[in-house]
Amino acid sequence: FFLMIRRPPRSTLSSSSAASDVYKRQVHGFINEANKKIYELSRTKEEMHGMGTTAVVAVVNDGKAYIANVGDSRAYVISGENIYQITKDHSMVQEMVDEGQITKTQARVHPRKNIITKALSLIHISEPTRLLSISYAVFCLKKKKKKK
Repeated sequence: FFLMIRRPPRSTLSSSSAASDVYKRQVHGFINEANKKIYELSRTKEEMHGMGTTAVVAVVNDGKAYIANVGDSRAYVISGENIYQITKDHSMVQEMVDEGQITKTQARVHPRKNIITKALSLIHISEPTRLLSISYAVFCLKKKKKKK
C-alpha cells in the first residue's frame, strides 16, 4: 500500500517543534488513510472480508526520520555492526513483557508471540482514538562522510 508524501509548506515549519508536530501529524494521517481504505475494502469486497495488515510509516526530512508502526511490523536502525529495533510491537507478548509477566527472552519463544493487538482495518474508522496510541519514534540520521 503506497501513499504520496507531500512536503508541508515552509510557512507551517517556523520552528523545529512545529516541524516535528507537522511530520508526526503527517505520519499519523498516512496511517489513518491506509486504515480507512483497507477497512472499506474489507467491507465491500467479499474476498477481502476480515483482512488486515500491519504497517511501518516513515517521513524523512532534514536529517530526521519520523516513524510510526501498527502491529508487529518493525523499524530498525543499522549502525556499523549493530542493529537496533526502534519501534515497539503491538502484540499480546509485548504487553506481557511491559507488565513484567515475562522477559524479552521468554517472549522470543512464547507460543502466542504472533498474536497482534493492533492492525490496520481491524481498528474501526469510527474509533480514531485507538490509533492515537500507535508507537512513534523520531530518529536523527547522520550522513556518512565521503572518503577522499
